[in-house]
Amino acid sequence: MALTVFAVMIVLLLLGFPMMIPLLAGTLTGFLMIFDDLGQLETAVQQMIAGIRPASLIAVPMFIFAADIMTRGQSAGRLIDMVMSFVGRMKGGLAVTTATACTMFGAVSGSTQATVVAIGSPLRPRMLKAG
Repeated sequence: MALTVFAVMIVLLLLGFPMMIPLLAGTLTGFLMIFDDLGQLETAVQQMIAGIRPASLIAVPMFIFAADIMTRGQSAGRLIDMVMSFVGRMKGGLAVTTATACTMFGAVSGSTQATVVAIGSPLRPRMLKAG
């Protein structure tokens, strides 16, 4: 099966199609080879839907909302400033600052998504100044 998908992609690339077309054609070929009858496809779709049903996923938008509140309240920016004062002079100080601030904020919030939203927002202007 993998050789068939690879062959379809190589042939389409050699014919001069843009990269998107061979990737889509290879994916579609593999998908049709795996799910050759409709019963298997229905089971796969049911499993995908069941994977996004857990009640714990309902909390993700609230974590992101909480991170947005913390960002607008400048607590994330103050955390970055505090960490930057300790490690900002080191070589690679911005990377160390980012990793340390994310670790500290993640420990407080308990959510990866909230950490990305909260630390990523005030860090963007600092990266533009540094670069």
